[in-house]
Amino acid sequence: MARYPTIYSLHDESGDDARLQHAVGTRGSAESEAQPVVMSLNSTSPLPMVDQKYKSNVAMDDVSTKRLSQQDTGESIRLTIETATGKIWVEGNSLFCACPQCSAPMSVRMWLLTADCWQCGARIQLTREQEEAVERLLQEKEPPKKAAIQPNRMAPVRETVSPSVAPQSEPASRTKPPAPRHISRNKRRRKSAGDATPLERIRRMRERRSTIARMRETFRMTPAWLISFLLHLILIIILLMLYFDHLLESKDDSITLSTAISVVDEEGGEITVAKAEQDLDFEAPVPRDADLADADVRESILKADQDAKELRVDDDPQTQLPDLNDVKRSLTTNQGQSARFVARDPRLRVEMLKKEGGTSVTEAAVARGLRWLAQVQNSDGSWSLNEYKYHYRKNNRGDMAGTALALLPFLGAGQTHEVGRYKSTVAKGLRWMIEHQDSNSGDLRGRLKSNVGMYAHGQGAIVLVEAYALSGDEQFRLPAQKAIDFIVGSQHITNRRSNRGGWRYNPGTLGDTSVTGWQMMALQSALLPQLGLDVPRKTILYASDFLDSMGNRKSNNFPAGTRYRYYRGSDFSPAMTAEALLCRIYLGWKRDDVRLKIATEHLLNNAPPSKKEGGEYNLYYIYYATQFFHHYGGEEWKKWNSQMQKMLVPLQRTTGNYAGSFDADRFAWGNQGGRIYSTSLAVCTLEVYYRHLPLFKQIDIDADESVSVE
Repeated sequence: MARYPTIYSLHDESGDDARLQHAVGTRGSAESEAQPVVMSLNSTSPLPMVDQKYKSNVAMDDVSTKRLSQQDTGESIRLTIETATGKIWVEGNSLFCACPQCSAPMSVRMWLLTADCWQCGARIQLTREQEEAVERLLQEKEPPKKAAIQPNRMAPVRETVSPSVAPQSEPASRTKPPAPRHISRNKRRRKSAGDATPLERIRRMRERRSTIARMRETFRMTPAWLISFLLHLILIIILLMLYFDHLLESKDDSITLSTAISVVDEEGGEITVAKAEQDLDFEAPVPRDADLADADVRESILKADQDAKELRVDDDPQTQLPDLNDVKRSLTTNQGQSARFVARDPRLRVEMLKKEGGTSVTEAAVARGLRWLAQVQNSDGSWSLNEYKYHYRKNNRGDMAGTALALLPFLGAGQTHEVGRYKSTVAKGLRWMIEHQDSNSGDLRGRLKSNVGMYAHGQGAIVLVEAYALSGDEQFRLPAQKAIDFIVGSQHITNRRSNRGGWRYNPGTLGDTSVTGWQMMALQSALLPQLGLDVPRKTILYASDFLDSMGNRKSNNFPAGTRYRYYRGSDFSPAMTAEALLCRIYLGWKRDDVRLKIATEHLLNNAPPSKKEGGEYNLYYIYYATQFFHHYGGEEWKKWNSQMQKMLVPLQRTTGNYAGSFDADRFAWGNQGGRIYSTSLAVCTLEVYYRHLPLFKQIDIDADESVSVE
């Protein structure tokens, strides 16, 4: 007797199961046993119980003993096989099995051999026994291979059935042979994965799963020490390959020698050993102690020479540069204040470095420092003394102290708003300064009314005067003059000569040497005759009186005026002595003055640049002392310059976000001034070779003799 599966209806509403049961219950009792159980897919009633007589009693020990049956559903042939876990049947190109929990039919995915129950949500993976059953089903269903198609002949199609299944009559609709297909001999379509038969797909899946399983089992059974050994061996091989590859790349070029045999004996030529530096062409002078035979040293010098070049290049100047021959004549014929800034012309940079003791290393440090300062400029053109880290913020607030300090080294390197690699940077900074200057009083302090206010004004006044002197642009004349007028009006004036003439934190108060030095530098710059700025002579004389009051009295070891203090009652210090002596030179002291000679020897012997104060270098002292020794010249300058370079250049950052800057915590008072303060003063110190012409000697730009760097 044929057994029928449960029939599920997709069209019946819930609660209408009785009508569906009536459709099959009105038949005879013998016939009703063969009828399927019918229920709606939308029904909420419990699943009907399957009679025990429909359960298979076939032994499941061997797949070959399982019952295989065939049924014609009217639309397709259904092949069914019994397994220990339930039925599996094939209908058309689809594979089905019964849910082990609710007996609902499930469609089996061919590639994965898994199925999901639509009713109870169960998910199953076919067992090995079920896979073998599926393979047997597909073998029974797969038709025999067709014979090769002969031209003009078409064999009828016959469908074969397994001998164990009773043959059934073929419906009339299937007796009509299919129309012959035209097969092109020129074009053959490549067989895709979807063209494979279900049996082929099952077999591929089983083969792939068995391969993966074998790989997993092999990996699981491998000892841990063996896996670790293999991984480390592979890593060592990779590292060795990289190492030997580096050796091959760095290996010097080989030389091939050829010989020619002659019957005539000749004396060999002289052996000449070429030096490594003979193959190199440096524009700027190289430090004398640099060992160019060392590959690392040679590479660093080459890099420094390239960095130094960027300050001498300007492809798009915004103004007509003066004739270079005229600049050289001005440099060699003028002396003193009138030619103070001539040497800043970038076209004279290499000659000035050679003359005054600079090198490619010092100039590269200047270039890297300016590069970093340009990077931390705010979008409005200012610099922030304390908030420079947030320069990328659109509204980051700048201040006059940071802006003036940052602009000093740009102008010192001959970079103006019209000429130089950083002309745009300088132009924005100068514009910001003028916009934030008090238009009436000329005050540049802005919001800085504390101790740094007059420092910022003095440095800002230097910037405006130098910008006017370097460019001759009339837009700077009035701001520069107003800044000088504010300095004049802020001087401490009294009838007592011992107290007058200085500047301090607030206008009109008793002065100190540190603040006074910055105001004096601004006044001396404004005294250039070609600028035409007004500086009262009385202001300069009063400033000289103030320095007298800050100097030492005559003693057995020191004449009067050879050492200076910061404030009345404080101790003498090298920093204040260097600053005051620089002012004395600008006020007219000559090189043969015995006070300068004694003070120079004292500073060089007792306070060299390499000396630390409390574990820190005094950058403020080095800044002023370097300018003083440069003006003084001679062997004292050579000795100071050599020590200063060896101390200062290595302190510059070379990598990271701060590359080109100088760490503030390496210097005394650095934490108060910050990174912009330390970087600006350090760069200005390394610009000493051309920032100001020496006052006590004439520069001959065409002479061959140059100052050596010890």
